[in-house]
Amino acid sequence: MVVVSLARLRRALVWVCVVALLGAVVRWGMRAASADPLTHGGAAISRLQVAGRAIALTFDGSGTDLEALAASLGASSLPATIFVTGAFALAQPHTVGDLTRAGLEVETVGWDGGDLTGQSAATLEASLQRSAARLTADTGNAALFLRPPAGHYNAATLRAAERVGLGVVTWTSAVDGRQSTAVVDQVLAGLRPGAILRLPVTPASVAAIPQIAVGLRMRGYEALTLQALLAMAEGAAEVSLRSTP
Repeated sequence: MVVVSLARLRRALVWVCVVALLGAVVRWGMRAASADPLTHGGAAISRLQVAGRAIALTFDGSGTDLEALAASLGASSLPATIFVTGAFALAQPHTVGDLTRAGLEVETVGWDGGDLTGQSAATLEASLQRSAARLTADTGNAALFLRPPAGHYNAATLRAAERVGLGVVTWTSAVDGRQSTAVVDQVLAGLRPGAILRLPVTPASVAAIPQIAVGLRMRGYEALTLQALLAMAEGAAEVSLRSTP
């Protein structure tokens, strides 16, 4: 009888371990499923896993070159995401609205383009909220993404952005060519499925757009806005529902 009891005890212990392990797996799965796709698991987004040959063209900058950039992108049928400061959106609301009407996605680099890592939590959150609200007013869509100036961010930046409802986005490949041929070469060299390409808003970038469009199509790539690329990524389709606050 003692042997039988010990055998039963061993079997019971095994079942307890199995149940505990299954419970841990289920809890982990629930946490992973509930993670906000905009925060990409609590880290900045630099590249996305997509099934097809799709990339996001993104531009940082403002000024008079923006209108020429929008016209060139439209003529080449290239969607893109433009990152501007909240201060620029306040000063140039019609320009931001024109970009949106041209089919471009407009997002923020913060209020004034300054380093975000040295600000207090309260100041940073208020600044990001102000920038997001400004873009919402100008575009008619809630801001979804924050690109930290120069790509500099820390844990406080991620927390503040999450509280405001912004996903922090950096880039897979940055283009810094000062001539249009260099811009084209760097863009095509950085092509990877799900890549986020960062370009400056400059005359060289504007002049490079037609050749970039040709190069993408020859290589079988499609350019998308960040929101559209994120919607293609696994588990991120619900991001498109966050078009209003």
